[in-house]
Amino acid sequence: MKTTFEASHAIIEDLEFEIEEHREKNEELEGRIYELEAKCDGFDIETRQLWESIDSAFGSINNLEEKNENSNN
Repeated sequence: MKTTFEASHAIIEDLEFEIEEHREKNEELEGRIYELEAKCDGFDIETRQLWESIDSAFGSINNLEEKNENSNN
């Protein structure tokens, strides 16, 4: 049986791993944002706003999926 210290240490290690995964995903998403912004520079304002709305909708969908997965666990 694990001591409280060992259990806490294991939780901290899991959280550190999860944080690192989120950092990597954030860096990847930032890169994609820069790519999208570069592509949008040639579009007119309405087209860019449309793409931003679509991107925002996908972000909302992903957040809802994550909340659903977390509530099922």
